[in-house]
Amino acid sequence: MMDNVSHETQAHLECYVALLEKWNAKVNLIGRSTVADIWERHIADSLQLMPFFPEKDARLVDVGTGAGLPGLILAAAGWTDCHLVEVDQKKAGFLRIAAGSCHMPATIHACRVQDVTLPDVRYITARAYAALGDIFETTTHLCRPETVYILPKGRMAEEEIATARMTWDFTCEKHPSRSPDSWILRIVDVHRKGTGA
Repeated sequence: MMDNVSHETQAHLECYVALLEKWNAKVNLIGRSTVADIWERHIADSLQLMPFFPEKDARLVDVGTGAGLPGLILAAAGWTDCHLVEVDQKKAGFLRIAAGSCHMPATIHACRVQDVTLPDVRYITARAYAALGDIFETTTHLCRPETVYILPKGRMAEEEIATARMTWDFTCEKHPSRSPDSWILRIVDVHRKGTGA
């Protein structure tokens, strides 16, 4: 039982994990070496982001979501306007089945994030998707002045921040992650250098 979720959410997550284990044998949703540790490596790692999304009804976009991490997990925990973007059609198929079967309400976009059009995006998140500058590049059309990026990053976080600052202006807070040598970045005021917006 995850300590920070309701019994209802726990039931949704158990359904999800069972489906993930079944599908992962055929579709590479998560690394095979992490299957035995799904609850810690993937579920708890996603749930630790909950405090960074205080508005549960605000629009949240999870880019390159893969197995639905963290977007589908947040949907299971009560976030009501989650949009998951995954270009791989097999992975998108898993997401649709998991969302429907396990009562994890989310909208699945089986396309590139550059092709997604959504108004009023409050949060953008991505886990193991791309370097920071590339995330900004592919999501800039979704970003509004009020948009907040919540991005789990590993030991290369500082290098990614420095590289991104060559092209982008932004305000970044680093928060410790439960994963070793990892961080959760909270980023606001993102705009390309020289544009001011």
